[in-house]
Amino acid sequence: MTDLLELCRQKGTDKQFLDFIRRQPSCLTGNWSQWLGDIGEWRNPACHVRRAATFGTAFKADYSAVPMTQTEHLLQTNRGEAAVLNAYMPFKGWTNQLAKEYFDKQVIKHRKLWLET
Repeated sequence: MTDLLELCRQKGTDKQFLDFIRRQPSCLTGNWSQWLGDIGEWRNPACHVRRAATFGTAFKADYSAVPMTQTEHLLQTNRGEAAVLNAYMPFKGWTNQLAKEYFDKQVIKHRKLWLET
């Protein structure tokens, strides 16, 4: 059976995936960062979920982004995944491990959403 990542590669490029992610509401709050009036669409940054133990923080794996608002993304970048979840999600006991699991599930969810479009 073909895995999810391979199906994403077959569907299109990482750039196309990132364009799709930018047109999605935040995976944390459902909010948006920017209204593009000239094209009539909302946008969010495509925020990469990176696993430092594997490749280092500068590595951005293909098809590994999720949508967040710019403010949420800045907190994720500056303080980490657990910090952004503790700030924006109702459950306030996010540990690094729980945050990792949450964001890994969001990556899978958004890959599947992209494949359905």
